[in-house]
Amino acid sequence: MQQADQSEQTFCFDAFTFHIQRRLVTEQGQPLRLGSRALDILQLLLENAGRVVSKEQLIAYVWPNSIVEEINLRVHIAALRRALRDGKDGRRYIITVPQRGYSFVAEGIMQAADADQSSGSEPERALIAASTTESGYQLPVNAAGIEGRDAVVEELVQRLLVHRLVTLTGPGGVGKSCTALLVAERVREVYQQQICMIDFSEQQDPVAVATLLSRQLGLEISRHPHAEHQQPRLLIFDNCEGQLDFCADMAESLLKSVPLLSILVTSGEALRIDGEYVQVLQPLAYPQQAEKHEQLLSFPAVRLLVKRIQARQQDFTLNAANAPLLCEICRRLDGMPLALELAAFHSEAYGLQGLCQQLDEHFAFLQLERRAASHRHQSLQAVLCSGYGNLTELERVCLNRLGVFRTVFTLNVALKVLSSRQLTDDAIVGALTGLVAKSLVQVDALGGIARYRLLHATRAFALEQLQQKGELAVMQRRYAEVSCQAFRKEEVTQEVSYWRSVQLS
Repeated sequence: MQQADQSEQTFCFDAFTFHIQRRLVTEQGQPLRLGSRALDILQLLLENAGRVVSKEQLIAYVWPNSIVEEINLRVHIAALRRALRDGKDGRRYIITVPQRGYSFVAEGIMQAADADQSSGSEPERALIAASTTESGYQLPVNAAGIEGRDAVVEELVQRLLVHRLVTLTGPGGVGKSCTALLVAERVREVYQQQICMIDFSEQQDPVAVATLLSRQLGLEISRHPHAEHQQPRLLIFDNCEGQLDFCADMAESLLKSVPLLSILVTSGEALRIDGEYVQVLQPLAYPQQAEKHEQLLSFPAVRLLVKRIQARQQDFTLNAANAPLLCEICRRLDGMPLALELAAFHSEAYGLQGLCQQLDEHFAFLQLERRAASHRHQSLQAVLCSGYGNLTELERVCLNRLGVFRTVFTLNVALKVLSSRQLTDDAIVGALTGLVAKSLVQVDALGGIARYRLLHATRAFALEQLQQKGELAVMQRRYAEVSCQAFRKEEVTQEVSYWRSVQLS
């Protein structure tokens, strides 16, 4: 910025004015209390309005001669947002661009040179022409990678060539976001590097999402969006389950109005709009029975667990002694990538035997945490709480009660265990359908009979909720009674035969 004699540089947006030389932010003439670090951050963001400023750039600018943790930056960003009442009444000034940085996105930002106040002249303001698009590959780095996804990545690449809307569903922690990034890597040349990802677990404000789309894709987002430039583009809607209706409406509107746009969605639940192709992402394969330790690395779940442990313990090797423990951890964690990452993260502190003990204590292992870019992926508890928050009250009640099932169950058995005066059969069927759609209950249809089950982490979470509500003992007793009644019957139905075969306890 050029500083003129007897004048002061200012930035103006809405009711706020930032006086650069005076290091002062006012709202309708009233000063706001902001620290010097927060003011430095605000100045850099305003000077780059409409563009993403990386966390590294901000830290280097604000703390040029110091080494600081990222948490310091987040604290001052939060202070700025509070002072500016960022997000109130739909206004959004500072948005988080996941794993990239921050961007100042307020409309109508004016850069002004305020003449000396004694002259009585009005400030002469010049509009900042913020870039409406950022060309290039706009995705976070998928540094860790993932095992066992080659086949599904290839399938999704092929589907994107045919379907403009592809949705990748699955339970939280199964690796949907990482898989979507692998797909994006494969198709970056097809879309001429015009690929953008929006994390809807970070972006809660529809106005901010529309602004981000407008700036990053060069799209005019309104009731009838249109693209200024017609060229192939791929948009990744990540973690949509918390804003499903908004994401569905946005995707439908964009696909109708922008002919060369494709959208890849990751969500616990499908959008359920016309033209959607749904791919369910399954957990990583793991040994179902004893295997020779030389063969275990052919299973991607074991391979991932071993690699992550070796990243922390360089002398760790898979051998005949630790193979049973590794298999047990993979089995108890259902081959879920996030759960395996967390287990590996704590392997040095607990040891493999200690990890198995943690898994035996249903609730303890949910709390295992790691530092992560996203709060919702720091622990299994956080992932499950996020999904739990998207349920209806009836779905929550049913999920909690389903926690008493230690193995697979059929609809008929679920109705007998869950039903009560307040919970009718129709209500249970509807809730179970919703839980399956939201990837919280897994279903297998073998021999014409649908059999349901909860992943170990989901079951532990459900039991924790049931215990907190004081219903655990009652539901366990009802489950035991229904089990005994089924085994007393002389006729061995297909359902009871299967129940026996899995050693229901």
